[in-house]
Amino acid sequence: MVDPVADMLTRLRNGGAAQKLSVSLPHSNQLERIAKTLAEAEYIDGFSIEKLEGAQDQLVIEPAYHDDGTPQIEHLKRLSRPARRSYIGVAEIPTVRNGHGDVVLSTPAGVLTGDKARQQHVGGEILFEIW
Repeated sequence: MVDPVADMLTRLRNGGAAQKLSVSLPHSNQLERIAKTLAEAEYIDGFSIEKLEGAQDQLVIEPAYHDDGTPQIEHLKRLSRPARRSYIGVAEIPTVRNGHGDVVLSTPAGVLTGDKARQQHVGGEILFEIW
């Protein structure tokens, strides 16, 4: 797998569209930090790490849904890719859909949403946008 973050976003998008209760993917520390950030921003209901004997651990994510059954995540777009990394300063952090969406950044302070990165006054690699 070349881009595990893009794979995670695709699995979340497809899992939500298929009304899945959970989505499973290979575990990594970066994906776990992204899942934690998405849970804090209430785009997912939660996540857990499934320890497998003799195989790579799995990150199990529970997508969030509205009361009418539509997925909480309507849009996911990868902005920085392995072939073309995109870094921004704190002054360049975009506002997504007039505040109804978020960008997720990998910063020296950890993986943060755009609002939290502005509050902590840090920039970094802009990973993806979500709404």
